Amino acid sequence: ATEMEATATDEGLRALEACKEGLAPQAKRVIDLRYEESHRPPEIAERLGWTVNAVNVALARARKALRECVDRKLKKETI
Repeated sequence: ATEMEATATDEGLRALEACKEGLAPQAKRVIDLRYEESHRPPEIAERLGWTVNAVNVALARARKALRECVDRKLKKETI
Protein backbone atom coordinates (compact mmCIF):
# COMPACT_ATOMS: atom_id res chain seq x y z
CA ALA A 1 0.00 0.00 0.00
CA THR A 2 1.15 3.49 -0.69
CA GLU A 3 1.73 5.94 2.12
CA MET A 4 -1.40 7.84 1.06
CA GLU A 5 -3.51 4.65 1.16
CA ALA A 6 -2.09 3.73 4.56
CA THR A 7 -2.93 7.21 5.88
CA ALA A 8 -6.47 6.93 4.52
CA THR A 9 -6.87 3.53 6.17
CA ASP A 10 -5.58 4.89 9.51
CA GLU A 11 -7.99 7.84 9.31
CA GLY A 12 -10.87 5.47 8.52
CA LEU A 13 -10.01 3.22 11.45
CA ARG A 14 -9.73 6.17 13.82
CA ALA A 15 -13.09 7.47 12.60
CA LEU A 16 -14.63 4.01 13.03
CA GLU A 17 -13.36 3.69 16.60
CA ALA A 18 -14.64 7.18 17.49
CA CYS A 19 -18.03 6.41 15.94
CA LYS A 20 -18.25 3.07 17.73
CA GLU A 21 -17.84 4.86 21.06
CA GLY A 22 -20.86 7.00 20.16
CA LEU A 23 -23.16 4.02 19.63
CA ALA A 24 -25.88 3.15 22.14
CA PRO A 25 -24.58 0.57 24.65
CA GLN A 26 -26.63 -2.33 23.22
CA ALA A 27 -25.56 -1.51 19.65
CA LYS A 28 -21.92 -1.35 20.70
CA ARG A 29 -22.24 -4.69 22.50
CA VAL A 30 -23.75 -6.39 19.43
CA ILE A 31 -21.02 -4.97 17.17
CA ASP A 32 -18.30 -6.07 19.61
CA LEU A 33 -19.73 -9.58 19.87
CA ARG A 34 -19.94 -9.89 16.09
CA TYR A 35 -16.71 -8.26 14.96
CA GLU A 36 -14.35 -8.19 17.95
CA GLU A 37 -15.28 -11.62 19.34
CA SER A 38 -16.34 -13.19 15.98
CA HIS A 39 -19.64 -14.64 17.22
CA ARG A 40 -22.34 -15.56 14.69
CA PRO A 41 -25.83 -14.03 15.08
CA PRO A 42 -27.35 -17.23 16.62
CA GLU A 43 -24.63 -17.22 19.31
CA ILE A 44 -25.18 -13.51 19.98
CA ALA A 45 -28.93 -14.09 20.25
CA GLU A 46 -28.38 -16.84 22.80
CA ARG A 47 -26.00 -14.70 24.87
CA LEU A 48 -28.29 -11.68 24.91
CA GLY A 49 -31.60 -13.53 25.15
CA TRP A 50 -32.72 -12.03 21.83
CA THR A 51 -34.11 -13.62 18.68
CA VAL A 52 -31.71 -14.10 15.76
CA ASN A 53 -33.84 -11.65 13.78
CA ALA A 54 -33.45 -9.00 16.51
CA VAL A 55 -29.67 -9.49 16.39
CA ASN A 56 -29.61 -9.14 12.59
CA VAL A 57 -31.74 -5.98 12.73
CA ALA A 58 -29.54 -4.50 15.48
CA LEU A 59 -26.40 -5.30 13.48
CA ALA A 60 -27.83 -3.75 10.31
CA ARG A 61 -28.85 -0.57 12.16
CA ALA A 62 -25.51 -0.30 13.95
CA ARG A 63 -23.56 -0.81 10.70
CA LYS A 64 -25.65 1.87 8.99
CA ALA A 65 -25.06 4.30 11.87
CA LEU A 66 -21.32 3.56 11.81
CA ARG A 67 -21.11 3.94 8.02
CA GLU A 68 -22.90 7.32 8.12
CA CYS A 69 -20.80 8.54 11.06
CA VAL A 70 -17.51 7.51 9.43
CA ASP A 71 -18.55 9.16 6.15
CA ARG A 72 -19.32 12.40 8.01
CA LYS A 73 -16.01 12.35 9.88
CA LEU A 74 -13.94 11.63 6.77
CA LYS A 75 -15.72 14.35 4.78
CA LYS A 76 -14.92 16.85 7.56
CA GLU A 77 -11.23 15.92 7.40
CA THR A 78 -11.01 16.49 3.63
CA ILE A 79 -12.60 19.96 3.70
